Amino acid sequence: MSRYSFCIVVFLILFFSKPVNGQKSFGIELSYLTGFQSREVDVLDDSIDFSMPHGSQLTLSYSKRIKESSWVLTTAFGGKYINMHGKTSSQLKFSTNSFKVNALFGTRYNIHKDLDLGFQFVVESNRDLDEISYLKADLWRYYLCLETAYNFQGNCSIAIKYWRSLSPNEDVYLLFNSVNQVSIGVNYYFHEI
Repeated sequence: MSRYSFCIVVFLILFFSKPVNGQKSFGIELSYLTGFQSREVDVLDDSIDFSMPHGSQLTLSYSKRIKESSWVLTTAFGGKYINMHGKTSSQLKFSTNSFKVNALFGTRYNIHKDLDLGFQFVVESNRDLDEISYLKADLWRYYLCLETAYNFQGNCSIAIKYWRSLSPNEDVYLLFNSVNQVSIGVNYYFHEI
């Protein structure tokens, strides 16, 4: 079992265990995201010059507050649409759209009445849905996501997230999904947690 699988299993055991019985809620988040590379990308000995990729993400979440504490455990599933265009060093222009599905597991800590900080471990499809094959070793991509959320009206909050890809980070994957991504979105929880 890989260390990523182990982390997910431990989180799920903690998330669904009996002692964690506080307030809970389902929610939905809609985010705008953009990405950037931390280094130059080369494919087939050709340097790639990107414009800032951008897109959106729709996420359905389940959150559960640990009884009488400031900690909230979260799990979510969603889809991400990314639009990107650029040109190669030989002046060949390209444009692409990509759709990914992902699962997020994490926690948030309420540091002030209306302000939360959190982190999430994200597992995302590394290929578009029409290219998924369970025989390929590079099917999944792993992220660490840092989040801050401001609750501006009861069940609604604005969240800013920074996503950093942990693996795989080979240049061929960076064409369709940047190593670094930043998103801003609105969360709506069906019950206040």
